[in-house]
Amino acid sequence: MAANHLVCWKCGGKLPSYCLPIRSRDLCPHCREDLHTCLMCRSYATHASGKCRKEEADYVSNKERANYCHYFKPLSNAYRATDDSTKKALNELSSLFGSNEADTEHLAKDFQQHAQEAKSDLHGLFDEPVENETLSTEEKARQELESLFGKPKT
Repeated sequence: MAANHLVCWKCGGKLPSYCLPIRSRDLCPHCREDLHTCLMCRSYATHASGKCRKEEADYVSNKERANYCHYFKPLSNAYRATDDSTKKALNELSSLFGSNEADTEHLAKDFQQHAQEAKSDLHGLFDEPVENETLSTEEKARQELESLFGKPKT
């Protein structure tokens, strides 16, 4: 396989300057992601055990990070465009039921709010602190200090 046919698994950027073999620490010049990853390998298969067709290969837990697999062979069409699954599903529902884009955005916000509430409820069951992504930097810092040193005495 010629190196000029390779594209990054993450951004789809062409990798014309790369010589084969790709080394374990090579990065994409466009998005700076690791290239020697399971997602960039010909043996990667979601249906296979360990998501690899090579049964003798060591298990790699994070398929997006660099690894030292000796069975690595770069896949020329490794890039797979991804879409936010929630937005994609909502767009499909919109097209099915004829709702407009404003309704879709409203549904997406409701879904995210419901997901945040469910996450809070789950953390509450286990008495874990809830990380609220809408907190300001100051509020997050205050929460972190309180978790380290306890609440201030008044």
